[in-house]
Formats: sequence, C-alpha cells, structure tokens
Amino acid sequence: APAQEAAAPAQEAAEAPADDAEVALDIDADPRLQAAVDYLTPIFKLMGVEDFTFSALKKGEATILRVSGSHMGALIGRRGETMESLSYLASLVVNRMEGPYVKLGLDVGGYRGKREDDLTALAKRIADRVIRTGCYYEMEPMNPYERHIIHTAVADIEGVRSESKGEGPSRRVVIYSTDPNASNLPDRDNARNARGGRREGGRGRRDGRGPRREGRGGR
Repeated sequence: APAQEAAAPAQEAAEAPADDAEVALDIDADPRLQAAVDYLTPIFKLMGVEDFTFSALKKGEATILRVSGSHMGALIGRRGETMESLSYLASLVVNRMEGPYVKLGLDVGGYRGKREDDLTALAKRIADRVIRTGCYYEMEPMNPYERHIIHTAVADIEGVRSESKGEGPSRRVVIYSTDPNASNLPDRDNARNARGGRREGGRGRRDGRGPRREGRGGR
C-alpha cells in the first residue's frame, strides 16, 4: 500500500538533504539500522525477492539504506511507490527505538538517485517554459517524494514558484511565473495534453526504472 500522506513531511525531508556529501555507515555497528534490515528482510522474501544486500550511508541529514541485487523492480513498484511505502515502514521501526530522530530513506537498485535527476531536469525544463511563456504549468499527479523533488528544484530557479494542489492521489505541482507582468494563464499545450490524457512527466514503467523520455516519467 502507498505510504500515507501524513508521513510526507518526514519522508520528503529525507529525500533531498542539503549536503550531497556521502559517508558510509556500518550497519552492524548501529542497532537501529540493523533493526531496519531485520524488519525489511522477511518482507522482501515474502515479495519474492531472494537475492539482495544492504549498505548504508549518511547524505546530509538523511540516512539512506541502499538495497542491491536481482529483481529489484518488485521492491521499487510503479513510480517508486512500493519503495516509498517500505521506506516509511522502516522509518517507523527505527524511530520507535531509543535515540535521535533518523530521516531514513530506501534506495532500491539506484532508483532514488536516477529519479531525482530525472525530475530535477523535468522541473527545470518546465520552469524555463513558464518563464518564456508567462503561463502556469500544471504537472501530472505525483507522490509526496516526487513533489518534494520538484519543489526543491523550482526553489533554486529565479522567476518561478511552485505549489501543490489537489487532494490524495490527485495532488500535483503547479509552476507559476513570479513576473508581475506574466499572464499566468494556463499553458495552452499543457491544457491540450491534459484533455488528451497526457501530461509532462506522465505515467512510468511498471518495472520502476523511470521515464523513457520527456513526458513519460517514472512520482
């Protein structure tokens, strides 16, 4: 089941730490990381994944538990939703134990880094379009993790702003121009694509490997 929206603030904070420096962590020396591994291992096996290994690292304020092995698609799920649900559950296990709060995230088969790169590039392309046209652009519905990546990317671009609209699975990011002279009308091509059932950053592959091309994203 997808992670609950209520868990979004803790999850989203873990997905995009400010400092990109990575420091390897010893799982065996950290009882809470070991507890996360012990919790996830039987779940993975029940999901039919037998060949996998764990490693951990610190990236900014986030602790990332990496999973590598064979048949990782089952653990990633459609647009990373299974991975985020597992991440949420593992975070609950870790933070019920004694110690400071841990911003825990899973990275299954390198999916997290690739997805962040893809969505950041997508946000920049759409932001450029919004700046050029003065029209706002409504993206397709995304999960909290993906929306956070878009908001983070847009925050670094002068001339645009973003906000989330909608509820539940229909919640999406809208990017607006901050130019006081901008029309901020709907992007005509965006509106036409929406009527036709397609949007920038659209449906992803079911194997969790992300977008094949622009407009067919993996959140």
